[in-house]
Amino acid sequence: MPKFLITGATGRQGGSAARLLLEKGATVHVLVRDLTSAPSLALQSLGATLFKGDFDDIPAITAAMQGVDGVFLNPAPGAETRVAEIFVAAARAAGTVTSFVLSTAFKAELYDDWSEIKTEWPFLASYYTNKTGAEKAIRASGFTYTILRPGWLMHNYIGAATAYQFPEYPTDRVLAVSYPREYRVGHLDGADVGKFAAAALLDPLRFAGKELELINESI
Repeated sequence: MPKFLITGATGRQGGSAARLLLEKGATVHVLVRDLTSAPSLALQSLGATLFKGDFDDIPAITAAMQGVDGVFLNPAPGAETRVAEIFVAAARAAGTVTSFVLSTAFKAELYDDWSEIKTEWPFLASYYTNKTGAEKAIRASGFTYTILRPGWLMHNYIGAATAYQFPEYPTDRVLAVSYPREYRVGHLDGADVGKFAAAALLDPLRFAGKELELINESI
């Protein structure tokens, strides 16, 4: 049976991918920060092999990569380019990896054409620079690859993510945005990203070179 390394497996995207792959009988390695957290233990109970580490822990990444056929990479915002390069190097060293699936952001491929972002919205400039940098690293890696670009993830409206994305919401119950009223934003459940990731890992040739914009509905 194939063997895969899933990052972000305690989150919605990676967790969905890991569970689907385990259901298909695949061997699943997951890189987690806390081996004793409830999400980690839940994955372990389903048959996943846990490796303690983060995106800066090269020895842990190297260990988790051993014998792996494919990798789902969903790096945390802020250092995506560097993380992608670390994982590519570890995959080459492992010698068994044949494919990568990378999750970035909706319309990331257009960043180089959005010159106004670089001066008017420096936060977005940094955000997309990292996303597109990771995409370039994966494309140049020589591995079969698939890039997933999800829209706005629906879980940003619940739990801790809400207070981060919308600081006014916990007290005022207002979702403050800069969009005009008629503007529609493409939304997607993070678990659906995991479904595409699992499909691409299980059938890498079918999804080879595909760069998919993922949206369920625009609201």
